[in-house]
Amino acid sequence: TVPPMLASQSGSVCSSGDAGPGHKGRSFLTVASRLSTMQLEITVKQAIGLKHEGKHCVELLLDGHSPQRTNWVDDLYDAEGNVVRPKNFHAVRRTVQLQGGKENYRDAWLHVTVLHQRMFFEDKRAAEAHVPFSQVVDGFSGWVNLEHKEKYGGKLFITASVKETPARPVQAPAAAPVAFRADEQEVMEQMAILASIQEAEQQARDAEKKKLQAASVPTPAVQPM
Repeated sequence: TVPPMLASQSGSVCSSGDAGPGHKGRSFLTVASRLSTMQLEITVKQAIGLKHEGKHCVELLLDGHSPQRTNWVDDLYDAEGNVVRPKNFHAVRRTVQLQGGKENYRDAWLHVTVLHQRMFFEDKRAAEAHVPFSQVVDGFSGWVNLEHKEKYGGKLFITASVKETPARPVQAPAAAPVAFRADEQEVMEQMAILASIQEAEQQARDAEKKKLQAASVPTPAVQPM
């Protein structure tokens, strides 16, 4: 049994080595509702007690979704050359669009990992915590206890909440294109009929004109023998 990760909204988080049943990206979601308009908003504010100096970023992974990271944040130093604590992540926010309602995430975990940037080697997983979704769904603001290899790895101050977002309008599928609309086709048919009538009338006038021309030609007189 995994112990509770969050004591209260103003308290600290008790970390555990158990990443939960949804660790390593295992999908647990039921069929998502198309009417869902919920999203998880996570804000990373500060960190204290990190083992390594230098640049850090925070990776956030909710089961069933792709991971998201903050920007890399370097250390700041005071006038005496000491590292300024706590480390400021500038309240960067990341948003996860939920696939369906909250009930689809009752077994989900939010995996929080602090990464340390190294010069010549791959970035190091410096510390991490695994938070049940059920503990942040109604809102959380406080320190999360981090660990590294089952030892204390510092603390991270985050806020998290689930909010409703405006529903996206569903576009109706476009109708198949047609050569002409009904009214355009009717007009063209009427024009074709009119052209046919005009052609017949012109032919009739030409025939009458030829007939009149033939009747007006005088017949030559016949000379007696």
